[in-house]
Amino acid sequence: MDLLRLRDRSLLGQGALVAFVTYWAVWIIYTRWFHPLAKFPGPFWASVTRAWTLLHVLHGDAEKRQMKLHAKYGLVPPGDILEPYLSSIGSVVRIAPNELVTSEPEAIQTLYGARSFTAKMFGFLQAGHDHLGYIDATEDLVPIQFLAANMPTYVRGLFMLTGILFPKVRRALRALGDLTDATNAMLKDRLAAIQSDSEDKPQRHDILGKLLEISQKRGKELDFVLDDIKMESFGAL
Repeated sequence: MDLLRLRDRSLLGQGALVAFVTYWAVWIIYTRWFHPLAKFPGPFWASVTRAWTLLHVLHGDAEKRQMKLHAKYGLVPPGDILEPYLSSIGSVVRIAPNELVTSEPEAIQTLYGARSFTAKMFGFLQAGHDHLGYIDATEDLVPIQFLAANMPTYVRGLFMLTGILFPKVRRALRALGDLTDATNAMLKDRLAAIQSDSEDKPQRHDILGKLLEISQKRGKELDFVLDDIKMESFGAL
């Protein structure tokens, strides 16, 4: 019986190993030759796994590393099939199985439809100080979120769960409290501006002002209360 169990375990282990190797062999063949992005240049490991992207951004200088990638992979020989395409949007490099980066700034507006709409300085720029601790909070929070976003989906939860062991992650979690305080303080000032009839507290005509007006006038009817606005404001911050 012991020999049979040992043999079954050995066969099970061999089957798992064969399945693992077969899966990765098929995946590599697909990403390198049949994937829609297979024609774009880039590092080999970047084309088959997001783990390369994670290591790429781990040091916090992704922009410098991407500049080196563009210098290495961005040039195409004359007559290459990609030459007309790259000449219109700049150098394109594959940094993940499903992700590309370009060195052409004008391509950002083409890809994302981004427009510069900010006409006024934010408080921390105009006053020359960290307004409500916003910058200090986001400096701790954003890198952790950025790192988690670049991880494969199946390890993000584990990273966020075990990340509490690291001081930087704990600072990022404390930053959530700072952003919450900033949101509450900002909403308190805006509510005071709405409820005040004096001319020295004019209500700004922006999205938050519109949301507050809707909540004041039709909040009960639409089930749109101040807590909903807090969630929207916190997400915007």
